[in-house]
Amino acid sequence: MFSGEKYSAGSAAPQVRKGSVVTWLWKISDMDQRVEWAQQHSPTDVSTWIARQVINYVTLIISYILWPLDYVLRLIGHGLGRLALGLLFLLILTAIWFPIWLTLVMTSRLWLRAAWTRPILLIPGIVVTIFAHIYIMLVPDPQKGTQYVNLVRMWPLSYQIWQPPDSYFEDTGLITR
Repeated sequence: MFSGEKYSAGSAAPQVRKGSVVTWLWKISDMDQRVEWAQQHSPTDVSTWIARQVINYVTLIISYILWPLDYVLRLIGHGLGRLALGLLFLLILTAIWFPIWLTLVMTSRLWLRAAWTRPILLIPGIVVTIFAHIYIMLVPDPQKGTQYVNLVRMWPLSYQIWQPPDSYFEDTGLITR
């Protein structure tokens, strides 16, 4: 069991606590379902389509370019995890991540709730998403969740992935208590 995930009594269905802050260590068993559900229930306006296309294309290229560096940095992270100063360094990187994550998720929430903000958030949201993706790729933590980049890459749907509405749990058959 991990901090972003807990299980109901007698059930293997994951439940995310409302209001929990997530880091790149977030591991959740239904991430693929969340992404698929968010895509199926995505807004269909032009701004959303443009944002999704640009982000998918750019982050794919960035991932391809940074993958070898990510691998090397994870190896370095193994060594950092054994040193007191290394752990402090990883803690500082986590503290830097929180405002980035907050910006990413709150702009996603605003995007999903207020359609009139989409043209305003389009360019800043893409820039924040690309920056967040690069940051996640370069974090040298060997334990970062492999699917965590989906939360970033799926902007402006990130909020629905982090905090799915009750209809997600009803549609997928997962239960929360």
